[in-house]
Amino acid sequence: MSDLHPKILEVLERIKLRSKNSRTTYLASIDEMDKDKDQDRAVVSCSNIAHAGAAAGVDQKIFLLVISPILELSPLIMICFQLISHLRHFQP
Repeated sequence: MSDLHPKILEVLERIKLRSKNSRTTYLASIDEMDKDKDQDRAVVSCSNIAHAGAAAGVDQKIFLLVISPILELSPLIMICFQLISHLRHFQP
């Protein structure tokens, strides 16, 4: 980085100093998420389920919206099921 203009190096140093606290907080939250092992992956927003259901056929909508909640299947399983179902129709 020594090839940079001295003024640019000065600005970069000021940015580093100014963002030190927020960057430390951010990196700590990243470490915490990494240690969590994705415990919240079963939680999928309603909009994702809505997008999966919008393109579904009637039988798939029944599975997605009625059977899956009864069987307490993860919303991710429902979306994966929907994706596999769509991909099946696009075989070469």
